Amino acid sequence: MAAAAVCLGFWIGRSSLSFSSLIDLCIAAGAATAFGNVVNDMRDVVTDRISHPDRPLVHGAITMRAAGLFALLLALLSGGFASMVSTTHLVATLIPLALLLLYARFLKSTPLSGNIMVSLLVAYPLLYGGLLAPAFHRLLVPASAAFLVNGLREIVKDLQDEPGDRAAGLVTTAVLPQSAINAIVMGASILFLALLPAPIILHQFGLPYALVCLFGIAPMHGFWMARWAMRGRRHSLPLLSVLLKWEMLLGLLAMAGDQLISATS
Repeated sequence: MAAAAVCLGFWIGRSSLSFSSLIDLCIAAGAATAFGNVVNDMRDVVTDRISHPDRPLVHGAITMRAAGLFALLLALLSGGFASMVSTTHLVATLIPLALLLLYARFLKSTPLSGNIMVSLLVAYPLLYGGLLAPAFHRLLVPASAAFLVNGLREIVKDLQDEPGDRAAGLVTTAVLPQSAINAIVMGASILFLALLPAPIILHQFGLPYALVCLFGIAPMHGFWMARWAMRGRRHSLPLLSVLLKWEMLLGLLAMAGDQLISATS
């Protein structure tokens, strides 16, 4: 999805870079995302013994040393491919790599701050693909929507992992009062729904985007909000997380479909 977001940002932003540069950026983004996953799993090995016992580091299929070397290789790969595009893109790659380390080391066990950091990094590939492009402004609203929906997913994941995090002494958003979590979730959900029509109002996207939002994303998010509001929702958390991931994918498809149809019409 990170590589797809880079391609979409490149396309929608009307980048003037070559196709080979796009491939370089996709590899750089993919490697950076993988780097983030590896260092995050290394940080989570204690909590995952409770929350995700099937993960490779937990049951010894991969050693911590091997994981560390793999993370280093991924960071070098990401920076190397980005440097073949431009110095600006190299800097734009090193920043999220540093932020991923910062998150894993310091912010992961910080209520809301860690969620915000991850959500920024998830929205970033869309902007990364359109960096220096003449229509970069078209990416700002979609990236903001991606930030919001992933922020919701991060909160759901914190609630899912709360038993393991608590056992390991980690403090996440799950420890906040339920009333505060509900206010944050509902506020972000309403803002996300309000952002969906903004690209249409701004004449940045047209009918195909509107149809996917109207008949796909909006109903799915309405169902998500209804399930969230139900009592005893803990058993629904895995479903809620999957639904939010599908909303992000549908958002990418909505923009891609709109761009494709407008380009061929």
